[in-house]
Amino acid sequence: MKQVSRIIISIIFCFIFSSTCSVAEVVIVSGHPAYPPVSWEESGGRLVGAAVEMTQIIFSELGVSVMVKNSGPWDQVQEKARTGIIDVICAAYMNSERKQYMQYTVAFLRDPVVAFVLKGREFPFACWGDLEGKKGTTNVGESYGETFDRFSKARLSMNRAPTTRENFRLLLNGKYDYFIFGMYPGLAESSTTGYDKFIAPLPNCVVSPNFHMTFSKRSSFTPLLPHVNRIIDRLTEDGTIERLVKKYQKQYKDKYRSTQ
Repeated sequence: MKQVSRIIISIIFCFIFSSTCSVAEVVIVSGHPAYPPVSWEESGGRLVGAAVEMTQIIFSELGVSVMVKNSGPWDQVQEKARTGIIDVICAAYMNSERKQYMQYTVAFLRDPVVAFVLKGREFPFACWGDLEGKKGTTNVGESYGETFDRFSKARLSMNRAPTTRENFRLLLNGKYDYFIFGMYPGLAESSTTGYDKFIAPLPNCVVSPNFHMTFSKRSSFTPLLPHVNRIIDRLTEDGTIERLVKKYQKQYKDKYRSTQ
């Protein structure tokens, strides 16, 4: 019965696409190049990760061909979505600036964001105010929700560096007191570089936002959004997304730890 429903949906899409003549044949997907296990740039420039495979599963079910492109640093990925060079970002946080040029799916994964610090230089952290008076850093292009972004701009001393590895080095050199970043990719990077011997996250989350797939408002694939939402809900409920996250956590750790 499920297979019949998928065939019917595909026929409907084909009819809609052929009647409008404005829909491209291939959806162009991109994502964060340094955010394992959600998405990252593999050797050779290929973009892989849990959100990438989730996106491929969704569009395959809808009968739409996918081209996954590594579109450069995260700020450039967002700019290419704004201008319509890419159709879909496989995973992004929601904020009002991005909502001006992207449409969001339902959430598919909660992403704890933490403050990484040098071991031996931990400090009590229970609220954002505990970061005041200290020097912080994060990655270029990152947003941690409008409320925290406003607080950070108004009340924190916050540097931005191009990569996670560079921010870890800044911590090791004692130039900054904390590095705000996603817990999953931060732990993945620290475990494969050996920085986990010297750096650890503080216990409490800074924020814990949701990941969404996004469609550029310039994309001709935006009519698929309601159908994508239904599939994401199902993949969340049946445990598929959780399995993908675990799969790519292991893949990243196994591959990059062995190269050190």
